[in-house]
Amino acid sequence: MQKARLLWVGFSGKNNCADTDALILIGEKLIFDFCAVVTNTRSLTIDKFIREILLMEEFSNPFGDMDSVEVGVQFLDKSLLDEVTMFEGETLRMMDRFGVGKFVFRRVDSFDTRRRFFHFLCASWSEYLRSRKITHVVFNGVPHTASNFVAYKLAKFFKLKVMILAHEKAGIRRGNSEVFYSARFPVGGMSKSTFFIAESIEEIGNWELAEKIKSGPYDAEHSFINGVGLDPNLTTPTNVSKSRNYFLSLVRDISLIERRPAEIVEFIRAALKSDLQRRKHIKLSDPKQLNCKEVLFCLAFQPEESTSPRAGVFVEQHLAIAALSKALPRGWLLRVREHPDQYGRRIPRSDIYLKTLRLSPNVKIVSPNEPLETSLAGVKAVAACAGSVLIEAWRRNIPVLTFGHNLLKSAPGVFFIEDITDLKRVIEKVELGFSWSPKQIEEFISFLSERSFRGSLEKISNDNSLKTDTVRNLVGIVTRWVKLKDS
Repeated sequence: MQKARLLWVGFSGKNNCADTDALILIGEKLIFDFCAVVTNTRSLTIDKFIREILLMEEFSNPFGDMDSVEVGVQFLDKSLLDEVTMFEGETLRMMDRFGVGKFVFRRVDSFDTRRRFFHFLCASWSEYLRSRKITHVVFNGVPHTASNFVAYKLAKFFKLKVMILAHEKAGIRRGNSEVFYSARFPVGGMSKSTFFIAESIEEIGNWELAEKIKSGPYDAEHSFINGVGLDPNLTTPTNVSKSRNYFLSLVRDISLIERRPAEIVEFIRAALKSDLQRRKHIKLSDPKQLNCKEVLFCLAFQPEESTSPRAGVFVEQHLAIAALSKALPRGWLLRVREHPDQYGRRIPRSDIYLKTLRLSPNVKIVSPNEPLETSLAGVKAVAACAGSVLIEAWRRNIPVLTFGHNLLKSAPGVFFIEDITDLKRVIEKVELGFSWSPKQIEEFISFLSERSFRGSLEKISNDNSLKTDTVRNLVGIVTRWVKLKDS
């Protein structure tokens, strides 16, 4: 019987990350006949277990010399081409990320460039997975880059076993709430010591793979240490309203750019456009109305994993807003709140995005100056694809409508909208009044803990206990995963 053959996508290869030690121990168990890794670490070397190393940069340059990459034959047969067209649009949309901070890409970006790169990825990954006879693929993080997403989709198409290792952000916003801040301002998060596993993007929030892994016969070697999926004492941070000087923030970020005049000019242009868009946004906005039944829709920052790929078709958030607008009872308002990062990172949406949303008679635009606490006050429900705002609303016992696969998907008081036909039924429940008990919250928090694992998939500094637990959990997870029978 052929042994399993592993591809680990997003391998760190660094001593301060737990996956390095975990993969060494996994190799010693002799459960894999072959192992290849996709990494950013150039210094990584082939050893007796890691037989092949693929550099991520070879799959992340849509305007480079694609023919120079030596992985695979650049060819797609008809049957495969028919399959990849099913996720082509989603992948092309995902390539918006290439333009974030990379001004060279913006100058050469086109539909033809993206489509050629997409076909290159499909041909390369399909050839690689088949020629290396890969049976198992691990993704360190939800596959949200074009290359990783194509690898994920093809692995599913070839019926390979897939496992996603995922950290889930939970409820802590940036320490400052002003619109203009440094894009390099650190982001807080409470799930740094907890991770989850899933067999697919659609399984995120249900975590069924964790149940399969943990339900096996107990033995000391494969005992697991649970994580903390959601802190029961989580509180909303104080919303700091002090505004930093826009131009000082701009100068600071420019100073961190490498001294290439073209990039500095492009950065200033993007910053000025962002400022202009924000001013137009203020003019489009409407003040909050008293004694009015309303639903708050919070736009997710884009491009980002929260919508691409987690939201599926609702990566086009205007589709969710249009459907919700039509589903609301007569007299209700749908207020749309922009994500502050859209201006803070100086990647504003198109000139007509908010203006088009406002054409619906029951849709109103929230001012970027309105505090979140004001926006949440008195609303009947909060809707979004993802984001910490969902947890903040849920903590206030506000019903949540989520259009994406996230941590709260299975929580009481949360309605996962997979199809727009679900909306009428959900709105009827919201209209009648919907609440959930402290016991239900405790059960959900317990559910998250039982289906999570203690550990960090990122850099671990000065915490030997966390690293040890992460390695132990990863080795146990992979060992049992390989032995699972196909469901």
